[in-house]
Amino acid sequence: MVTKREVAPKKNKDAAGRGLVLAVVLCLIVLACLGVVIAGLVFKVGPLASLGESPSATSSQTTQLSASDQEQNASANTTATTAKTSGKLAGATETADANGIIHGTTKDGISYLLWGRGTAGQQTDKVTLAACGDQLGTTSDFPIAAEYGQRNGTDYDFTPFYQEVAPFIQQYDLRFINQETVMAGGELSGYPVFNSPSACAEAINNVGFNLVNFCSNHLYDRGTAGIENSLEIFAQYPQMLVSGSYSSAEDRSQVRMIERNGITFALLSYTCVDNWYNSSEAAPNDYNLAYAEKDRMETEIRRAQQVADVTIVYMHWGTEYTYEINDQQWDYAQFLADLDVDLVLGSHNHNVQPTKYITGESGHVTPVVFGLSDFVSGWTLGNTIFSGIFTCDFARQADGSVAIQNLLWWPTIEWSDGGDVYVRRFCDMDQETVDASTRIIDIPESYYENLREALDSCGMEIPIKWEK
Repeated sequence: MVTKREVAPKKNKDAAGRGLVLAVVLCLIVLACLGVVIAGLVFKVGPLASLGESPSATSSQTTQLSASDQEQNASANTTATTAKTSGKLAGATETADANGIIHGTTKDGISYLLWGRGTAGQQTDKVTLAACGDQLGTTSDFPIAAEYGQRNGTDYDFTPFYQEVAPFIQQYDLRFINQETVMAGGELSGYPVFNSPSACAEAINNVGFNLVNFCSNHLYDRGTAGIENSLEIFAQYPQMLVSGSYSSAEDRSQVRMIERNGITFALLSYTCVDNWYNSSEAAPNDYNLAYAEKDRMETEIRRAQQVADVTIVYMHWGTEYTYEINDQQWDYAQFLADLDVDLVLGSHNHNVQPTKYITGESGHVTPVVFGLSDFVSGWTLGNTIFSGIFTCDFARQADGSVAIQNLLWWPTIEWSDGGDVYVRRFCDMDQETVDASTRIIDIPESYYENLREALDSCGMEIPIKWEK
C-alpha cells in the first residue's frame, strides 16, 4: 500500500508538467494568431496610407465630401470603405454619407456618386426600368394641384396625378422622370417663363422616382437663382439621383450612378435647346445646365463607362408637337450609338416619338426613345397629354456584360370624366372609357382611334401595349 501511495503522486506530477508545457504552446499559438490579425489590419489600411494621408487627414477629407448632408444632419457619421460590388470600382476609395450615398474616387482619379450600394432588385435575375416623360408645372395644372392640396392641407399637391399609375411604376427597380420646369420660389408662372412649386419635387419623391432629369430649355427661366433653389429642393430628397444640372464644376465632374443587383447604372443628361443662352460659353457658368456639346459629352460618357456597367443618357431635343424625328436628333442618336451608350431617353417634343434601334460603329445596338412626351401637364391638347411609360429589363450575361431586354411602350393619357385629373394607361381602359375623357378639346372624333392610329403609324420599333 505504501508503494502504491508513492507511485500515485509521481504520476500526478508528470501530468502537471505536461499541462504546463501544453499551456505554454497554446499561448504561443494565440500570440502567433494575434500577429497575423494585426498584420492583416495593417494591410487593409495600406490603400488609404498610399494616398499620402494620415488616418486623421483621411477622416477630415471624408467629412468635407459629405458636407451638404452634414448640414442637414449634424450627427452624421461617415466611414471609409473599399468598393466590392462592381469590378470597375475595385480599389476605389469610398465614403458613405449619412444618407447611404457613396462618394468615391477610383485609382485613376474618377470621382463618382453611387446610390443604392448593395440594394437588391425586385427580381434576382434582372433589373427593371420604367421611364416617364415630362412633369411640368403650368397654369393649366396649378389649379388642379391646388385643389388636390386643399384636401390634405397643403398649397399644392401633384401626387394625385399619379394615383392610378403609381403602383405600376413602383413595380420597377429604376424609375425615371423629367422635371421640365424650375422651382424658384416666389410667384408661380406658366408659359413662356415657367416657375413651379416645390410640390413638384415632393410628388416625384412620393411616387418613388429615383432617376430624375433636370436639364431642359426652361432651366434658366428664373436665372441661376431659380436653378440653385431647385437644386436645394431636390436635396431634401437625397434618395433621388438628379442629373443634368449641378451646383458647381466639381459637382458636375462626379459620375452619378445607381446600383441594383450588383449592376451599376450611370445617368447623364444634356440639352440641345435652351431658351436663353444655347451654349456653355454664353451661359453664366458651364455646370448649371449641361449643353449637348459633343466634345464634352464624349469625355463625360467615356468617363462614366469606366465606372458603370450600364450608361443611360437623357437628351432634351427635337421639334415640338410632332411625331417626326428631326435631323439633329438622328445626328445625336448616331453619335451616342457610336459611343456605345446603352440606352437613350429623349423628350422636349410634348409629343410621343418612336423608339428606334441605332447601330454604332462598333456594332453596338443602342435603343433610343426619341420622345417620352408630357406625362403631367394639365394641358388639354390631345397629343400633349398622350404619353406613355417605357419599360425594359437589364440582365447580367455569362460573360459579365449586361443585356437590355423586353422593351415595351405602355400608352398613357391624362384623363378625367369631370372629376379628378390623373394619368391612366390605355390597357386599363376600354375605348368607351378613353373617349369619355373631358380633357381633350382638339380631337372631335374618337380619341382612342385617333391616338392609336397616330402611334401605330409613327414607326415604333418596340411592342406597344394597348392591352394587358
